[in-house]
Amino acid sequence: MHKFLFTLLLLVMSTAHAQSQTVSVVWPFSLAGAQPNMVRQMIDNANKQQNKYQFVFNNVPGAGGTVAANTVNNAKELKVLITSTSFYIRPAMYQVSHNPQDFDLLGTVCSKQPFAVFSKKYRRVSDLRDGKASIGIINGTISQLVSTSLQHNNGIVLNDIGYKGTPEAMTDMLGGQIDASVDFFGPMTMARFTEQDKVHVLGITGERNIPGFATFKSQNIKGLESIEFSMYVLVKNATDPATKQELSDIIANSINEPVQKMCVDEYGIIERADYNSLAGKHQSLINHWTKFVPTVGIKKQ
Repeated sequence: MHKFLFTLLLLVMSTAHAQSQTVSVVWPFSLAGAQPNMVRQMIDNANKQQNKYQFVFNNVPGAGGTVAANTVNNAKELKVLITSTSFYIRPAMYQVSHNPQDFDLLGTVCSKQPFAVFSKKYRRVSDLRDGKASIGIINGTISQLVSTSLQHNNGIVLNDIGYKGTPEAMTDMLGGQIDASVDFFGPMTMARFTEQDKVHVLGITGERNIPGFATFKSQNIKGLESIEFSMYVLVKNATDPATKQELSDIIANSINEPVQKMCVDEYGIIERADYNSLAGKHQSLINHWTKFVPTVGIKKQ
């Protein structure tokens, strides 16, 4: 009898799994760091809380997130995009890009993580005024915006060196091939450095004070107060409205205490928003970055 019940239970479970809809969760950036770990944990949480969808992680890098965005938008099957602030920044920089208006916002994972400029060669941001420093960035992303904003009207001249991802730029900075790099600021990034590396944090973006580290604003470097990293969840706006709300609820419930801790540990904040407010937030982000990018001297290419 027990054997029969156990077999029946396995049959029910396998049938439920077979009937679930596979949904690719597309992540555009490096697999290193806290951010993709948050995505993986969210996916695990989402799969445990329901049986209708089976979420799977899919890394689709390229063109500062545009390849991933277009992969989601052009797919016939349901896909979810988890991306960054660069989703809104890149279309303001490049003609050949994705269109944020083709998507709807389902939620925010982790908001307002600061970025930093790291260097072994230079100790202070004021040292960059000699015009000789090279800096590693990812073209068309928030890291490029950090470098450009740092230079705009601040008496700083940098030589931007494009990389596939921030880990590659960081590796070359540590190896002395470039003078500085732009990367996330948090314990997971800092853990890459040994005492022998003698890496200096020249400044961090945003306005929040973090003991032992100076914001660019506090050093009279203007224009980097709002440049922070946030993670957004989106789907193409042709998706069925009921499905959008259902996915949004699943995503909200998947941001549990472990995910929240990962976010806060990396100096991010958790923002909760009512589903009905997300369309307005999405449009507000589009408007903000479309207006902001030209103010630091970037002309759309």
